[in-house]
Amino acid sequence: MPALDIPFFGTLVLCLILISASYTMAVAVGAGQGRPHLLPSARWGTYATCALVLVAVCVLAYAFQVHDFRIRYVARYSDRSMPWWYLIASLWGGQDGSLLWWAFLLSGYTFFATRWLRGRYTEQTDIRYGAARGWVDAIIPPHETRHWLMAALDLLPPISAADFRTGVLQV
Repeated sequence: MPALDIPFFGTLVLCLILISASYTMAVAVGAGQGRPHLLPSARWGTYATCALVLVAVCVLAYAFQVHDFRIRYVARYSDRSMPWWYLIASLWGGQDGSLLWWAFLLSGYTFFATRWLRGRYTEQTDIRYGAARGWVDAIIPPHETRHWLMAALDLLPPISAADFRTGVLQV
């Protein structure tokens, strides 16, 4: 079984991160321009990019642990006499590793934010949700709610009863 070529694998992962992030950005821009059917694709692209950043951090940490001095960054910021916890801290010892570490932290935030906002975008952009929020937030006076809701619904294309979601329920 051939040994893992860590420098090549790390470079491959970085290239895949670039491709995945570019794809995700393009799809997210398309979804933001009125094509909500692209949102699941942008969400999965975000998850893939975050996973690839995690793999890149793990590959660099592994390169430090096995003292793969073919990688210039590992050669600059470590030596064989360092204990393993110093080798882990060497991940962010220089600018390259620091940028990768910050990308890792931001991708973790992005992952959890994407997960948390998963279904809320389509729910909260519904015009009925906006009308209900306007009433709750006292932007629309309660006695004018019917007028503003009807005006907003007149702007919508017809929808089937199966697509109807109530949004915010008030008792």
